[in-house]
Amino acid sequence: MCRTRAILRTLCEKGELDKALDLLGSLQKPLPTPIYVSIFKACCNQRALPAAQRLHTHLLHHRVPLTSSLTDHLVLTLARCGALEEAHLASHFLSVFSWTALISAHVDRGHPSKALCLYERVLANGIVPNNYTYVALFKACGAIPDLVSGMQLHADALKKGLASDVFACNTLISMYGKCEVVLDAQCVFESMPERTIVSWNAMLAVIIEEAQGRKALRVFAQMCHEQVGADQATYVAAIQACAILAEHEGFVLERSSKELALEIGKALHADTKREGIASNAFVGSTLISMYSKSDAITEAEHAFRALLQPNVVTWNNIISAYVEEDEGEKALQLYVCSQDASVTPDQTTYVTVLQACALLAEKEEAFESNSPKSMALQIGQALHADITREGFESVVFVGNTLVTMYGKCVAIAEAEHVFCSSLHTIMSWNAMLSVYVEQGLVEKAFLLYMQMQETSIADERTVVMVLLACIKLAEKEEALVIEGQSVKVMSLEIGRGFHADVCKNGAVSDTYVGTTLISMYAMCGDINGAEFVFGSMLYRDLPAWNSFLSACVEQNFAEKALLLYRQMLEDGVTPNQRTFVILLQACVSIAEKEDSCTEEGLLTKGMTLSIGLALHADCENYFWSVDVFVGNSLIGMYGKCGSMTDAELVFGSMSQRDIVSWNVLVSAYVDLGQEDNALRLYRQMQEHLVTHVTLTRILQACSATGSLDYCRHLHFEVISAGYDQNSSIAATLVSAYGGCSSMLDTQVVFSGIPEPDLTTWNACIAGHAGDGNFLLSFYMFERMRLMGTIADGVTFIKIISACARTGLVVDGLEFFESARLDYGVLPDMKHYGCLLDLLGRTGDFKRLESFLERAPMQADVTFWLGLLGACTRGNLELGEKAFKNAVSLQPEQSTPYVLMSNIYADAGLQECSAELERARRQHCANNSGLNYLGDEQPLCLYSEGG
Repeated sequence: MCRTRAILRTLCEKGELDKALDLLGSLQKPLPTPIYVSIFKACCNQRALPAAQRLHTHLLHHRVPLTSSLTDHLVLTLARCGALEEAHLASHFLSVFSWTALISAHVDRGHPSKALCLYERVLANGIVPNNYTYVALFKACGAIPDLVSGMQLHADALKKGLASDVFACNTLISMYGKCEVVLDAQCVFESMPERTIVSWNAMLAVIIEEAQGRKALRVFAQMCHEQVGADQATYVAAIQACAILAEHEGFVLERSSKELALEIGKALHADTKREGIASNAFVGSTLISMYSKSDAITEAEHAFRALLQPNVVTWNNIISAYVEEDEGEKALQLYVCSQDASVTPDQTTYVTVLQACALLAEKEEAFESNSPKSMALQIGQALHADITREGFESVVFVGNTLVTMYGKCVAIAEAEHVFCSSLHTIMSWNAMLSVYVEQGLVEKAFLLYMQMQETSIADERTVVMVLLACIKLAEKEEALVIEGQSVKVMSLEIGRGFHADVCKNGAVSDTYVGTTLISMYAMCGDINGAEFVFGSMLYRDLPAWNSFLSACVEQNFAEKALLLYRQMLEDGVTPNQRTFVILLQACVSIAEKEDSCTEEGLLTKGMTLSIGLALHADCENYFWSVDVFVGNSLIGMYGKCGSMTDAELVFGSMSQRDIVSWNVLVSAYVDLGQEDNALRLYRQMQEHLVTHVTLTRILQACSATGSLDYCRHLHFEVISAGYDQNSSIAATLVSAYGGCSSMLDTQVVFSGIPEPDLTTWNACIAGHAGDGNFLLSFYMFERMRLMGTIADGVTFIKIISACARTGLVVDGLEFFESARLDYGVLPDMKHYGCLLDLLGRTGDFKRLESFLERAPMQADVTFWLGLLGACTRGNLELGEKAFKNAVSLQPEQSTPYVLMSNIYADAGLQECSAELERARRQHCANNSGLNYLGDEQPLCLYSEGG
């Protein structure tokens, strides 16, 4: 018998259960209970259900008494092997051990609610639960999740003195974490008399699940301070915390979260190397993800290359890292490498490489508008073939990504084919809808939305997509001027219909939907609709504020945007870089309306500059002044306000500059007539990427300075860069040569353009006008008309200016009338300014006053100053009228006083001239340094609590 026991024990240890049971079946007499227990343990370890059932049958056949120990191991084995019902019926009398085994098995098998029901039966049978029972029940509550039951069980365990056990506390931390009650999890953690590494890891996991990266790193630092040895799971959690921190917008101790996350992440990477776990696939995958989110793709690749045996998950992570970096080509190359390494791709692999293919398509130029992107399409079709071969085509999220990829490749028929042949979920419908919207197929998008409405499957994302389709429609629609506002009538009506749908299905409460509604109304020109949506939002997050601020700026309500910013701060919403970019654009809009005043010899926009300086202070207080987009906007704002000193300071302090930074500063110099500075800056830019925007602005500088040699040098660069067929560049070249009085070069450039657009025609007409050659200007105007190009307001400004320069008053007046009658061009103040120049040169003030009385708009200060300048030729009465209007519009401006004083002096009215000079000094001194926006709104935009 002893020999038989030894053989059975050996067979069980080797895992040869069938041989052990065969030997057991050959015996005539039952064996001692410990032998049966050891066989059940072997069955349990190997999850060998058939062997356990066979042993159970043997016990019943030989009528072996089921002792408490034997019953416990029978139930435990059957439960662990998944035979839950059989385990429950194994005996009428179950101990707390058996009940706990059943509860635990139900949790492990994904039946946590049944586990809680079993607990009720435990209590009904008078069984007293132990600490292991509570651990299993806490796991059940976390899996559901069921916070109420979890708290009740926690209270019961506390009463019985079973909640202070380390194992129980660790499970409680996880349970509260899964129930999203981090504070309760933290209370359990802090109340533990003794914490193991498992306790720390559980607490870290809870905090990371809540995406609280900084808090998780603080816990990790506390753990290190208490000299608790970290394990692999700890390092993975800490690295995940860095990844979360990297995704967070903001600053910590004047450093961006991304920079801080990268620094800590590198230190943790060094620790994992020292511990010898950096080459572990799980650790490596987490490192790759962290580096990717920190924009450190080189470090991500190093972490990948350090892995001994990268698996499909690590390959997916490094491919995904390059996709996140918009490096589609590199991601696809890595996919090929993974194939060469005999790594079998999974669903995630294919989704990621399809996204890489979509990135490739975004960068690839189509041969014609709305034609497929051939290279990306070929790669996508090859990937599609791989997916079909691997049997993943029917997987919903793979199919959705295929639809998106084909959409990016402008292969609409292929996208529709995949959509029609796949299982339709809400995500599938939205993917197809997204393709239609992105490719501007608005009608198809609307029809698909109607189908979705019929099947009642639309969700918030659907609503957002169809509103974006409405925005696309509005972008193409011609606006009508209604009550002074440009409105896209058809798009607005459709958008209002969608808004009504949103209100019916209750999606209006979604902040993303509300934000898109604001954008839709703004694009359609209905600022009141945008304001209504914004005002009715129950919760306004930062994107909603930004959307409405942007709407105000786009619809020329820049002052309102600045006042809303104050309200935003009072509501406790923290601005981000987009907020400041929008607000600085609002400043630019205000500056464009404000007339310049002379301050320390410089022409500046005083009021707007004060607002801009306050906003700049806010940028620094919120640590956004280091952001390249904010920096570019600050340069543009200061340039528009005429403060190039501040613009240069911002440019000089930028740690990161892109091509836009250089272009904005160049543009500011050109706009302020500092062309020499613009040309000097361009020479420094030679090391940097020069774009067509740069060349356009520098050509404008050449035009202003008359630098013909430099203009020809730039012309060569334009041709070398392949920009010579760009209509904007061509028009600027024509204008630049005209400004340099080289009409031969102007004509050569113009003749080389196969189909000149209106801008180019206008530039050529202006060039000849500037050269004083009205006949050639008129000839180009007639050629343009005969070639079917319709003249616009700019054309008539150029041609009337040519008439003014050559003294052709009658011709100029005929063109002025023709613009309105023959071309439908409504004259604005620029046209009246040309008229002023035309009639003022000849002193025809009577006719000028007649035209002025018919003007449909209020004259601006520039016009009145121009008229005042014309009156120096001897019209005192009209000069006084112009003076009063100029002063009323801009009291701080000294120019009207100087001009009027000269008119009085020329008229022999020396006393009036002297009195006006005294008034100028006093009045300009009293009105300098405007510090208010509106009547009482101070410019201190930043609040310490904001």
